[in-house]
Amino acid sequence: MTTNSLYFPHKKWMSFQKQVIENHQYEISQLSHPQGPIEVREAIRDLVTITRGINCYAEQIVIGTGTQPLIDQLVDLFTADIKAGIENPGYARVRDMLVDKGINVAEIPLDNNGADIDAVKKENPTLQFLTPSHQFPTGTIMPISRRIDLLNWASEKENRYIVEDDYDSEFKYGTDNIPSLHSMDKEEKVIYIGTFSKTMLPSFRMTYMILPLHLLELYKEKHKNWLQGNNSIQLYTLKYFIESGEYSRHVKKMNLHYENNRNALIKSLKKHFKDKVAIADIPAGLHFTAKFKTQKSYDEIKMCAEKYSLELYDMRRFSTDYVSNDDEWKKYVLGFASLYTEEIDDIVKILYKTVFEK
Repeated sequence: MTTNSLYFPHKKWMSFQKQVIENHQYEISQLSHPQGPIEVREAIRDLVTITRGINCYAEQIVIGTGTQPLIDQLVDLFTADIKAGIENPGYARVRDMLVDKGINVAEIPLDNNGADIDAVKKENPTLQFLTPSHQFPTGTIMPISRRIDLLNWASEKENRYIVEDDYDSEFKYGTDNIPSLHSMDKEEKVIYIGTFSKTMLPSFRMTYMILPLHLLELYKEKHKNWLQGNNSIQLYTLKYFIESGEYSRHVKKMNLHYENNRNALIKSLKKHFKDKVAIADIPAGLHFTAKFKTQKSYDEIKMCAEKYSLELYDMRRFSTDYVSNDDEWKKYVLGFASLYTEEIDDIVKILYKTVFEK
């Protein structure tokens, strides 16, 4: 059992599910609207208005079974010769999916403020994919000035859009909540993607996309025969979960839990690795990056991690750039969402052996 499942209010969820079966027998016996039941989309609209400062109509929301299926639908709204800008390093699954679809992918390097604006202007993509609230995997929080620059770039030409993947924006620790890029958009140039997989259970696979109004009509025409892939009982249960306030209470509880995990992991890393670790201490999200000073190669560390059954991801997994083994500092992405707080110190001891054991 993961910590997500341990902390999730299963009894509350089941009670709402029972209410759905009692109150929505007709709705759950029919095929749902292709974009998801309008009542559920209204609940999501109200939620993002409060939590992310987003103003939209429920009709603009498309509910999907994950980020990849929604992006797959999105790119089909455009001609085959479009270019997509992808952060590098970035989310490899999306990059690979776009390449497999034959999309021309431009690798956009990062600077200290996120996606390099000069590189975006040079590549001039139709769709620029961004993770501004907590860049994946570096963790960078994009400042307001860079967000404005990117919105200005997008507004300068008709066929330019920013796809904002706001995948773990709910989790901030000891810092102000940063508004979504969508909330700053006055020209309908941002396509927003959010998910409930990070805040609830990954197995729920409930994700949503908010389309600009002029793309919505195109979406309806292109995907008029699309069948909604989510279970209707789960979707209506989500509606009750949100409207009751239980969702917000759950997120608040998980935010505290993850903050404790994060602090415990950083404390333990500093205790055991001392000056042989450099941590990118950005107080947000469910992961951070750390560099370890070691003479071992990435492959040697990977083999040792497998020996200890330690799930460990180095930066090569997320970047298409060459990552040298000659650099004595090896960079890793460390997640803490699925850890039990009381086991963190023992896990870090295993990590120490993994990084330094011959």
